[in-house]
Amino acid sequence: MPYAGSDSDDLVHRFPGFAGVRDGLPLPPGDVPVPERVAEVLGRAADHLGVSPMDPRARRQLREWYEQVSPRYVISRKFLRPDALSASDARHHPRRLRYRVDARTRITAHLLEHPGWIADSWSAAALLGIGDFSDGADTCVTHSGNRRLSTDPLRPTQHRKPASLPVWTVYLNDAPMKVTPPTVTLIRCLRSVLIEEHAWQVPKIARLSEPLIRAVQVIDRFRRGLGIDERHIAEVGRGLIDARKLARIISLSGPGTDSPQETLLRLIAGQAAARSGAEFLPQVPVYCDGRIGEACSKEAGVPLLTVLDLAEVTWKIALMFDGAHHWTKKQRERDARINFELAHSGWLVLRVSYGMFNDASGLAAKIEEAIRERISEAAA
Repeated sequence: MPYAGSDSDDLVHRFPGFAGVRDGLPLPPGDVPVPERVAEVLGRAADHLGVSPMDPRARRQLREWYEQVSPRYVISRKFLRPDALSASDARHHPRRLRYRVDARTRITAHLLEHPGWIADSWSAAALLGIGDFSDGADTCVTHSGNRRLSTDPLRPTQHRKPASLPVWTVYLNDAPMKVTPPTVTLIRCLRSVLIEEHAWQVPKIARLSEPLIRAVQVIDRFRRGLGIDERHIAEVGRGLIDARKLARIISLSGPGTDSPQETLLRLIAGQAAARSGAEFLPQVPVYCDGRIGEACSKEAGVPLLTVLDLAEVTWKIALMFDGAHHWTKKQRERDARINFELAHSGWLVLRVSYGMFNDASGLAAKIEEAIRERISEAAA
């Protein structure tokens, strides 16, 4: 059954998400490195060297300073992704393709080269500002041709365009670029992970398959990015994704999740809490006067101590995921102050790093043990 779009696509700018691109609007200036035509860069190189563009020396200079992103476009090598990151993504890619250029730049080059193509699934997500999982994915387009998986980083994965597919147009400078709307993009990304057309590293979590974990991460990110809720997701997925499977994914999803890593922490903590009869809530504010606010909300004008990634409010257990930004001296000092203030108010603070997900079952056991200890302390 073809997907004809959703009213949510026209209303996302009214929702509380962070994604800011809408139909007919320009992409944020400076946000996307603009690819350059091979012929133009080659001409500049030839002029600089005082040789013909056909001279091999001009071509060597092009390869030294620029990276090919499509058959006719290149970008400066200063915009390449870190080697370790692109290599890690390639290890989990279904066909081991390595993408050294970010997804937004790649799809921009292909749409400049083929104005009739439409950015699809992961490439559409990147253009719409929800590209957390896109940089290691194939460049994805849809058009009137047949489906074809990419076998080369310079060639996109091509999907056949459904007859009723709605299309948005966004602009890079004055160049129009076609893209699938947000809820269409969400469904096409979900289908991609469920059939394992795209994959990335996730830990082994009891009773959850890897495609299911990825699907929950995707929905969490779209919920945060667009401000949509369970009703929107169920509506747009009806008839396109198995109803039981979609209901399962939605049941594991949650509002207010700020990163894919926080999704993993919530899934692990949820299993630990269920065994102990506890419940972790996301994005719980704690104010400087010690008061605990409502999950996923903040009181205006009230000094805020911190927002807990996950909190078991009854037993005052806080779970915090520490990403790379927590490694700076300034952030470490801030975290120490927050830990001190929370402990002074009776909270048990458990900080989790990404490496701890490698033993998800062990992490869940420790969280469960912490819950049992708090319950025992209260009963003593």
